[in-house]
Amino acid sequence: MASLAIRCSLLLCLFLTKDAEGAWLGADATESLLNRNSLLQRAEEFEPESRRYIGHCDTKNIFMNPGYSRNVWSYGYTYLQQPYLADCYMKHVYNTKVFSDPFCKFGFEVTGEFESHPLPYTTCFDTDYLLFNDTDGNVAMYCGSFSEISWVTPHDEFELIFSTQADSPRGKGWKLTIKSFKICGGALYTTDGPTGVLQTPVTSGLYPNNFACTWYIQTTERTSVKIGCDTFSLTDPMTYPNGTSYCLDFVSFTSENLYSTDTTRYCADALHDHKYVVYSSTSSLLVQFRSDETDQDTGFVCNYELIQHAN
Repeated sequence: MASLAIRCSLLLCLFLTKDAEGAWLGADATESLLNRNSLLQRAEEFEPESRRYIGHCDTKNIFMNPGYSRNVWSYGYTYLQQPYLADCYMKHVYNTKVFSDPFCKFGFEVTGEFESHPLPYTTCFDTDYLLFNDTDGNVAMYCGSFSEISWVTPHDEFELIFSTQADSPRGKGWKLTIKSFKICGGALYTTDGPTGVLQTPVTSGLYPNNFACTWYIQTTERTSVKIGCDTFSLTDPMTYPNGTSYCLDFVSFTSENLYSTDTTRYCADALHDHKYVVYSSTSSLLVQFRSDETDQDTGFVCNYELIQHAN
């Protein structure tokens, strides 16, 4: 009997201990425990909208298919419209390349809006900001209570940087549309048509620095390529003390066959002497445009035409 009484007493204590756990911990601790369990339960059930979620202060390399666009949101525009994080530094690198056509180049266009807090500031670096940088001097910063975003780069890679202050009261965040679009270059064949346009990409009336475009035109036998330029204006060449000159920004035309390679290079207004017309000596033509890091000009707009020769 004593053994049975002891066993019942232990079972009763265990029951009371489980049932009265909160009472032993105290009222405040009980409420904290219940809240924690409730939060854990909701966290298990919550499924974040990963398609709209850009990440917590991280670094990523994001590849975009050429010619496509995507919508991205900061932390502030995800579920429950929560404000973005304070003391955050995030960098995402977007890039796009055409692996099937190494001559084709794509750039990016970014549009959207950024809503920060209304507190006064001296420069964007003193507050929360959103920055775009193609690492070639084309930089744009956005900050303040509200900013309309419109930024274009002719390069196939750029950085998106989002930075907030440690004591930031936090704003709503940003919503962006990032679009990849064709800039220049590409492999052109007879099936692409007997005519076409080759031109330098232009931003604010000038072509970009440190830039390259390459077109490869391939035709059939007994066919050559005629290039006629409506406009052609590249920077002046550099002249050395010995009288020789070197083109800093230039366009070159290369024809190649089994026996030889013929390359001509033009800059400034050099094509004026040729009445802005160039002919290939073979059925293929490689056209290359290069610019350096110094001055810029308005570039060129040229039309190519396939010329069929008699048998």
